Amino acid sequence: MALRRMMLGLAMVSCLGGPASAQAVAEPVLRSFNWFDHAAGTDVRSGCRAGTPTRIRLIYNAVWAEQVRAYELEVMADGTAHLSSMVWGEQGAASAISVSSAGDLLLPWRPKRGTRLLAAADMSRLTAALEQSAAFGPAPAQLTLHDADFWWSVASCRAGSWGFQAYHHPTDGFARASFAAVLFDLDPVATPVNRPRALEPAELRRDPNRDPRRAQTTDRWRLEVGRDGVRPR
Repeated sequence: MALRRMMLGLAMVSCLGGPASAQAVAEPVLRSFNWFDHAAGTDVRSGCRAGTPTRIRLIYNAVWAEQVRAYELEVMADGTAHLSSMVWGEQGAASAISVSSAGDLLLPWRPKRGTRLLAAADMSRLTAALEQSAAFGPAPAQLTLHDADFWWSVASCRAGSWGFQAYHHPTDGFARASFAAVLFDLDPVATPVNRPRALEPAELRRDPNRDPRRAQTTDRWRLEVGRDGVRPR
């Protein structure tokens, strides 16, 4: 109970800190409240209009409890781009964390962060890979993204046009996601990538009690994707 009250208090303090979507998911207590809107690119879409800079958000969900990588790209008029990266790994359970002080209470759930200014040539190379991957949409008419699977999502605003795309590893082995290698090469965070591997269908991993060794890859939540983006929950 004390831990719950402390986390609630930290959430209230964090709420005073910043409205930006990236900050909202970087704060561990707020992440669960804001993640669905962040993954859906709700703020990218709402701010997408003629004259706004190109903005691209890419999320690599490499089994939620193992690793998640989130990228933000803002393209400048000269073709350069600001790339920011957040990487979460081994989220674990609160009961398994040993806390020595209130200051490090949420440390295990905070992402590693990095930023980088991409040269115009690097951004051009990444854009070409994204276009080759049909990353600016439209998304499949019906696709379910489970937290316990490997998948990519791409929310974008280019020339005032909204776009969304999703790639599900168990479906096609990321055959279309050719941009991934380019993006990983540019990533300012050095944490090794959790590479996709074969998993049994997520629907069969919903009960962590069936086999305690599989608790980390148990299906907990999902995103339903349609042609125009993530469907409302």
